Amino acid sequence: MTASQLAERMRLTPGRITQLEQQEAAGKATLSSLKKAADALDCDLIVTLIPRQSLDNRLRTKADERSADAVLEIAHSMSLEKQRPSDKALEEQRKALADEFLRGPLSRLWKKS
Repeated sequence: MTASQLAERMRLTPGRITQLEQQEAAGKATLSSLKKAADALDCDLIVTLIPRQSLDNRLRTKADERSADAVLEIAHSMSLEKQRPSDKALEEQRKALADEFLRGPLSRLWKKS
């Protein structure tokens, strides 16, 4: 189908079709304009979010990040008082805190500290 034919189906000018194609190529097309184009082409527009990793992996990663931040903050305070625990103790605490995060409300994982 030519741009002119698509323009006619969408009730737009051929110039507007060129703009739409450029916007789509640049990742700036709106869902509304894509839906209109899909309708004109007798297609369905499907937009979906696909996770980059499994939910379990994402939750574990986030729990590890949150627990590491919390433990490092405590370790820093304790080191100022010359009471810093060993690296092994800090790692055990970090793992325990990560597990606690995963047992509790998962929304806590995305809270800002």
